[in-house]
Amino acid sequence: MNPSVPKDAKRYILEYVNNLGETFIFYFMSLNYQHSPELISEQEVKAPPLYQVVLLNDDFTPQDFVVDLLRQVFSMLLPQAMTVMLQVHHRGSGVCGVYTCEVARIKIDQVESLAQQQGHPLRCVMQEIE
Repeated sequence: MNPSVPKDAKRYILEYVNNLGETFIFYFMSLNYQHSPELISEQEVKAPPLYQVVLLNDDFTPQDFVVDLLRQVFSMLLPQAMTVMLQVHHRGSGVCGVYTCEVARIKIDQVESLAQQQGHPLRCVMQEIE
């Protein structure tokens, strides 16, 4: 599938390149450009792996703290935060969200930092989704 480029845009690009002069043209030729724009736009882009952030149960962290934390860090509304907190309490763990690796690590750091500041042993892990 080729993205359509208006003819005016192509003309503008050609005029812009022509106005840059010989220096740009020689530099461009020296790059050893191997792909046409059509091939580049048709290549498949692979989605990054996703990870779920999982909150783990402990017997010391208050439930209201967990609900507030879920609302603050994961932007959950109260009913969703209550549901996740109850899953953690009854099942031992609960999924807080699905993110890329970097975002998942940031969320885990935020959870553990806030818990530590309040003196709670709350833990969070990430699991890759296959």
